[in-house]
Amino acid sequence: SSALADLRAAVDEISFLVADLFQTLSTMEGGRDPLTRALNRRFLPAILGREVTFAKENGTALSVMLVDIDHFKAINDRHGHQVGDEVLRQVAQVIVGNVRATDFVFRYGGEEFLIVLVETGIEAAANIPAWFFRDWVGHMRESVDSELFVVAEYWHPDMAALGQYLEQVDRQLMLFDVALHHRFHEASRADGDFDLRTLFDNTLVAAMPDHAVTIVGNHDTQPLQALEAPVEDWFKLHAYALILMREQGTPCLFHPDLYGARYSDTGGDGEVHDIMIAPVDYLPRLVQARQRFAHGAQTDIFDDPHCLMVVRHGTHEQPGAILILTNRDSMEKTVELGSDHADAAFVDYLGHCDEERVADGEGRLTVRVAPGSVSLWVRSDVLA
Repeated sequence: SSALADLRAAVDEISFLVADLFQTLSTMEGGRDPLTRALNRRFLPAILGREVTFAKENGTALSVMLVDIDHFKAINDRHGHQVGDEVLRQVAQVIVGNVRATDFVFRYGGEEFLIVLVETGIEAAANIPAWFFRDWVGHMRESVDSELFVVAEYWHPDMAALGQYLEQVDRQLMLFDVALHHRFHEASRADGDFDLRTLFDNTLVAAMPDHAVTIVGNHDTQPLQALEAPVEDWFKLHAYALILMREQGTPCLFHPDLYGARYSDTGGDGEVHDIMIAPVDYLPRLVQARQRFAHGAQTDIFDDPHCLMVVRHGTHEQPGAILILTNRDSMEKTVELGSDHADAAFVDYLGHCDEERVADGEGRLTVRVAPGSVSLWVRSDVLA
């Protein structure tokens, strides 16, 4: 009967689950995590205690590395737990396959792995070779997602070093454009004496834009931090305008520049200092501008040492914009937009210039920027 068949099916399923449970318990008793095959965390105190004692008694080095998968919850939420489990398996496989037989890899938490590196100093532990990232990224793209976006924090201000590293990893990932960040830092410290025409010289975004993540700052570049090189407040909007409105590079925003932050740390004088990072005025408006107006072909007009202009010409379906910025006095510049913009009215989307500017009958437009400021001119009719 149907009821009997359902009962037999239920019994078969229970038998399967019980067998799977015993297999899992057997695996755990063998000291391995059943999903990743890494060592079970409950063996960590005994193994780590033994290795610490050995290192102390013999005067040898010992390093412990904690690895976690960023945004793992988002992977589970977007693709499901089955894909998340596969990511855990693949990451564990890569880690286990790239340590020595004498090292230990534990599954430490949900998406965390702890690695005990015996007879290994901190310098060697932190020096992960480029080939590892090359092989790992290739493996993850083959196994998980061919369009996987990967960015590495290879912090070096020299463009030649960044380019060499990209070649070593077969250009399989993106790098933060440290060279550009340092140019922003230098420009902000020089006030109006910096030649803006050179801002993108020897930068990753100029040489390899498809592999550049452009930034204005991060947690390490702030005052009193390890890589201290902050961009001064007055120039932050200039820098963000350039990385958000130009087509080259993938822009990355620093959270405190949107929402602010406060912290305390010890300076070189041994005293504790309070640091406040204020939100960058108009940055949310500029983010909206990227979404609405950063379209079409681009023309860079870098012919003045103290005034830059970037024209996004738009498309038939999406509007463009004219970005103009200066690190000195108020400036005006004229740009040829073409007959499609004949007699069109333009306004400053950022509101730093309150007048309306009208193109002539041939689509020639003169725009203005206030002293030391940024303006973004867009057609009035697209704002209606």
